[in-house]
Amino acid sequence: MRPDYDQLREALRVDYLRGTEEELRDGLAHESFHQMLRGVVRSYLDDLGLAATVGQRIATLESHLSRIEQRAERKRQMVATAMERAEIEAITDSEFTVLRSRTQGALVVDNEEAIPKGFWRPQALELDHDALIAALRVGETIPGASLSASEATITVRIR
Repeated sequence: MRPDYDQLREALRVDYLRGTEEELRDGLAHESFHQMLRGVVRSYLDDLGLAATVGQRIATLESHLSRIEQRAERKRQMVATAMERAEIEAITDSEFTVLRSRTQGALVVDNEEAIPKGFWRPQALELDHDALIAALRVGETIPGASLSASEATITVRIR
């Protein structure tokens, strides 16, 4: 059965290609189906490049954020230590007030085996997705699990 290229081209034109209505009407109305697919692939490649760039920028900003947070924590700890050593209970400024206090002790576990059972929570079993997929791919029948139908995909090689 021959695909309805006009219907597919119209779906691509409406759903995926960018541009104003006038550009779509004037510029794309006469393009072949393959030309339209090439345009969608170019747009796909542009989106991948943009996503990679945004991802790199986010990673850079997250790294910068982490350094700033660590620097702020060092400054907070420095002030707390200095106030403790100088036995200063409070600092008042027009913009802020600093009060020195003690935190509750943090938990330190030296030997987990020595801790009584009443302090342990039972853990729920966790499904091993990788093992299930591997077993299903070699043809095992596993109650409650199956592989979904495969989907069409594309591979784009850039020259």
